[in-house]
Amino acid sequence: MRSQTGIIKDFKGSWNSGIAILTIEREDGTTQLIYCDNAPTVRALDATFGNVIDGHAVNLQAILGKKIRYGLDETGFVLAWIRGVEE
Repeated sequence: MRSQTGIIKDFKGSWNSGIAILTIEREDGTTQLIYCDNAPTVRALDATFGNVIDGHAVNLQAILGKKIRYGLDETGFVLAWIRGVEE
């Protein structure tokens, strides 16, 4: 599993289904849609950046434009881990 770096451009999650899509702009300028488990991803983003959880919603202003390092599972489509990157 290779580490990648990018900027968070969007996050769409569903509390009911448990599925989310994290949109990342990669260093090469391309956009990547990463599928993930909603709740664990939101908790990881909140632990990294703070002020992300707003009831059962995500405070997008707390994460948009933030730089992250992340890894994907063996399929290359599902988020395996995420970390913030200090600028």
